[in-house]
Amino acid sequence: MIHYLTDLLACQGCDLHLNGFVVPGRGPVPAQIMIIGEAPGFDESIAGVPFAGKSGKELDKLMKLLESSLGKIDREDIYITNVVKHWPGVGNPTPKVKQIRACSKFLEMEIDQVNPDIIITLGKTALNSICPKTDLSVWHGKTMSLEIRGRERYVIPMYHPPDGIYNPQLTPVIKKDFSSISLTPLTHVQLQPIRDISELSHRFPEITVDLETSSLDTETCS
Repeated sequence: MIHYLTDLLACQGCDLHLNGFVVPGRGPVPAQIMIIGEAPGFDESIAGVPFAGKSGKELDKLMKLLESSLGKIDREDIYITNVVKHWPGVGNPTPKVKQIRACSKFLEMEIDQVNPDIIITLGKTALNSICPKTDLSVWHGKTMSLEIRGRERYVIPMYHPPDGIYNPQLTPVIKKDFSSISLTPLTHVQLQPIRDISELSHRFPEITVDLETSSLDTETCS
């Protein structure tokens, strides 16, 4: 990880480098499980460690729930990082697209070197950094098998731990998701009869239509 850290510490790819200390990922390399959050908070920025503040305490509680499905897990056995490596500022605003793009190469380096079998994303920003345009409200708690950085990996989208603090209605949902993780990926979905395309678009976040014609000529094909 020397190359990753050297480049990260020297990065001035966006304005966030002015906000304080960089917060690199932390954990064993390689690791079977990788957790990706959105961005470090102020406490993490001061400590230089991801998930060291209130969100870290919430994550520790939720990781205990993982043991019911994945077995005993120590935080020291998991590689934990964020999409964006600097504190985004007062109020912890959602990082801007430019800021996310500036950090994307570092997340790619981490995935390559950590080489996780399981990636747990926390929040919309983390999920979309791995699976663009994927709806967290639809896929939270579900397991997907995807090719990421050259190999198949399990991706499990979750709500961000602080979401339950600011929206108490999400707390039971978050706890249920963490306590009922399955490593059986949801790669095939059984379709019910569809009356029209608008109904399909409401039921699934993304759809693909495969069209076959008798010719590549758009004027004569059937």
